[in-house]
Amino acid sequence: MAALPVAVALSALLERRWLHTREKVGLILCTGGLALLASSTATTPSSFVPTRAAAVVAGLAVAFVTAALLVLARSSPRLAPAATGTAAGIVVGAGSVLLAVAVGRAHDAAALFGSIAPYAAVVVGLLGLLLAQSAFQTGELGAPLAALSVVEPVVAVVLAVTVLHERLPHSALTVTTSLTGSILAVAGVIALCLRGAEPPSDVVAHQAT
Repeated sequence: MAALPVAVALSALLERRWLHTREKVGLILCTGGLALLASSTATTPSSFVPTRAAAVVAGLAVAFVTAALLVLARSSPRLAPAATGTAAGIVVGAGSVLLAVAVGRAHDAAALFGSIAPYAAVVVGLLGLLLAQSAFQTGELGAPLAALSVVEPVVAVVLAVTVLHERLPHSALTVTTSLTGSILAVAGVIALCLRGAEPPSDVVAHQAT
């Protein structure tokens, strides 16, 4: 989570400019939302072994949504940073679940290397890295990094619950905290995506005179 405000602040420093208002608001919302999500979405590990059918369905769902986001990024340059960052977050989140499955089988070498989990984790991890680099090469930093930071833990939790049958805290306070964190984080991503709508600082200064 700390990578997001640090990266955006560093970007502004390297460009020798002050943070735009929407960048400040987006960073505050994203950081606060992610902090709430991290504290309320910690799952309880389960010894459940995922079925091949569940793994295939989850994999197809991840592939479909990722492909749709990449098509959107290609057709709409304005949305490309957030769309590509979201795609990267989905893939990285899926890779973290695959890694968790592989680690769970580390005590049995035959079960580990006899399953597809470790190999899929490597492939998906490399794909997530490639998508993340592509997102950062769109010319933006805040939007793709915010989208990746928000989407990755959400996807990992969803897959952990649905595929691995891990358990989420379900108290009223936890649910409220999760919803609040999600709303704040999404609002922060939107604010960062709209940063480009602000006129450059030199234009603002000229208009003020």
